[in-house]
Amino acid sequence: MKKAGIPLAGMYIYMILVGMTITVFSPMIQDIQNDFGVTKTSMGQFTALVFIGGIAGLFLMMLLTDKLGSLAVFIASCVLSGVMFIAMAHTGSFGALLAVSLPLGAAIKVADGAPNSLIADRFPEKILSYTNLLHFFVSGGCILAPFLIASLKTRGVSWRYFNHYLGIAFLVLLVMYLAMWMPGSRRVEKPKASSQKKLSSSWMKDKEIYGMFILIFLYCMHQLGLTTWTAVFFSSLPIKQIIADSSASILWIGILAGRLLVSRFSEGQALRWLVRGALISGVVLTVTFIIGQPHIILVMYIVTGLLTGAVVPTMIARTNRRFPGNTGSATMFLFIAMMVGQAFVSYVMGSFADHFGIAAAMYFSSIPLIGIYLVGKFFGLTKQ
Repeated sequence: MKKAGIPLAGMYIYMILVGMTITVFSPMIQDIQNDFGVTKTSMGQFTALVFIGGIAGLFLMMLLTDKLGSLAVFIASCVLSGVMFIAMAHTGSFGALLAVSLPLGAAIKVADGAPNSLIADRFPEKILSYTNLLHFFVSGGCILAPFLIASLKTRGVSWRYFNHYLGIAFLVLLVMYLAMWMPGSRRVEKPKASSQKKLSSSWMKDKEIYGMFILIFLYCMHQLGLTTWTAVFFSSLPIKQIIADSSASILWIGILAGRLLVSRFSEGQALRWLVRGALISGVVLTVTFIIGQPHIILVMYIVTGLLTGAVVPTMIARTNRRFPGNTGSATMFLFIAMMVGQAFVSYVMGSFADHFGIAAAMYFSSIPLIGIYLVGKFFGLTKQ
C-alpha cells in the first residue's frame, strides 16, 4: 500500500496528454480547413464525429469496465489513442480524416473516463479531492497544447507534426505507467450479486442522475464549444495571431485554478459555488461577446473558468459517492452526456459560423451556463 501513489502519479502524468487532446483541435482547425479546402461546417462535422466516436466508446466501456476492470480498458484505450493520433497526422484526404475521427474519439474518451473509475476503486475515501486533482492535470494538458501549437505555427511547423508526436507520447507514457504499476492494489469490495442487481437498477431510478446528465450536457456545450472555436473567433478580432491560437489556454488557466480551488471545498460548498458561478459567468460572458473587445473577453475567460471549471470532476465525484457499486456505469452515463453536448455544439457552431459568422456562433458557448443555474435549482443539487 505504501507504493500505491506511484501508479497514481503515473496516471496524473498521463492525464496531461489526455488534456492535450481536448484543446489540440482549437489552434489547428483553420490550418486543417485550409489544408483540405473545406468549410467550417465540414470542420464541425469532423469534431462532432470525434465526440460521436467517444459516445460509442463509452457505451462499450459501460459494458466492459465492471466486468474486466477499468485498468484493462484503460490500457487498451491508451494504445489505440497513440495509434490513431499518428494515423491522423498522416491522412491524405478529408475523407480519411473523417474515417479516423470515430475510432480516435472512442479511444481518447475511454482513456479519459477509465482513470475516474480507477480513482474511485483505489481511493474511495478521497474521491472528491483526488478526482479534482486528476482533472487538475487534465487542465494542465489543456493549457499546454494550444501554447505549444501556437509556438510551432510561428515557426512554420505543420499541425501534422504535433499530432504525430502526441501519438508517440501516448504510447511511451503508457509503457512508463505500466512499469510503475505495483500489484496488490486495493479495490472497493463489490456488493454481492443480489445487492449489485439492486444497485444497478436503483441508480437509473434516481432523478438526480438525470439532473446531473443535463447539467453536464450544458456545461460541455459551453466548455467544448468555447475551446474548439475560440481560436477561429479571435482570429476575426484585432489581436495577434499567436494570442488567438493560444486563447483556449487562457480559458483553461481559469479552469485549472477553479478545479484546484474547489478541491478544497466540501461537496455542498462546491455545488453552490458552481451553480451560482454559472449564472454570473453566463450573463457576463454573453455581454462581453456583444461588446467584442478581445482583451476583456480573455479576462472573462479566466473568470468563467474559475467560477465553473470544476463542474465535471465535482459531478463525477458526487456520482461515485452516491453509487459506489456502479462507479463504472454511472460515471460513464455522465460521460455520455459530455459527448452528446460536445458533438451537438461542435456541429451547430460550425454550421452557424458559416451562415451567420463566428461571432454569432459564440453565443452557443455562453448561454448554456445560464441553463446550468436553472437545472441546478430545479433538481435541488445545491441542497445539502
